[in-house]
Amino acid sequence: MKKKFSYRAAIIIQIMLVASIGYSQKQSADPTFNSKMKIGAPDSSVSPATGSAYSTDLSSLSGKVLKNFKKNFRDVSDLRINTFENHTYVYCITNGIINRIRYDKRGNWNYTIRYYEEKLLPQEIRKQVRVHFLDFEISGVTEVTVGDKTAYLVRIQSVDTWKTVKIIEDEMTIVESFRGR
Repeated sequence: MKKKFSYRAAIIIQIMLVASIGYSQKQSADPTFNSKMKIGAPDSSVSPATGSAYSTDLSSLSGKVLKNFKKNFRDVSDLRINTFENHTYVYCITNGIINRIRYDKRGNWNYTIRYYEEKLLPQEIRKQVRVHFLDFEISGVTEVTVGDKTAYLVRIQSVDTWKTVKIIEDEMTIVESFRGR
């Protein structure tokens, strides 16, 4: 059991580090804000091996993936589906939240990364950040869920300082800090 937890924690940390790159400034729910937020741009960089573009049709998903996706995501917009290296990646927007989901070749869910604004942040997480960083505003959130663990990367900013705070369960850590002039 301890080995499973360590493995999941390592995956969460890796995903959070990748997800946090380039998001230290204000984020918008608009998917055109940053092309790194999208999965499946319609060019050859999507799938170097095949050069295939993404699909926008749910019927392109396998049965197990489709069932899981429909159960967890309703009323989606800007749907994009891509298969790359035995994984299926789904990008969509639900209620202003940008979602990136990965499934393995057997159709099992691997992880979900969600991007959203402060108002959608769970109240207890928002309170925890606000209490520790009184002079900062929350500028965006990246939520990473792997298995039954959820981690939050909360981007905060003051007049001349930007930080990214990682929260897993009740533990909070500063993972990035930038100071302006």
